[in-house]
Amino acid sequence: MGPRKKAYTYKVSGKGLSFGDGYTCWYCTQIKGNYLFHSVSDLPGSKTKLPDGRLGVANSHGCVRLEIGNAKWMYDNVPYRSKIYIY
Repeated sequence: MGPRKKAYTYKVSGKGLSFGDGYTCWYCTQIKGNYLFHSVSDLPGSKTKLPDGRLGVANSHGCVRLEIGNAKWMYDNVPYRSKIYIY
């Protein structure tokens, strides 16, 4: 095995139902500052109409985009101050 990669550690420090201007991202769980776990972008106010629902491509400003069901699960089940490890 090769050397271990360094893990950056954060804590869940905030949550919000949605954000966006001209689009809506749902179920936001804050990693740090403006970096969040959230759903892929939907058309304004929609939870089903995706202008670009691709995952696994660079399509944000550093957030971790998820399918809406996974973003909601994190929002509902991961408590404040839970540790987040990013490698």
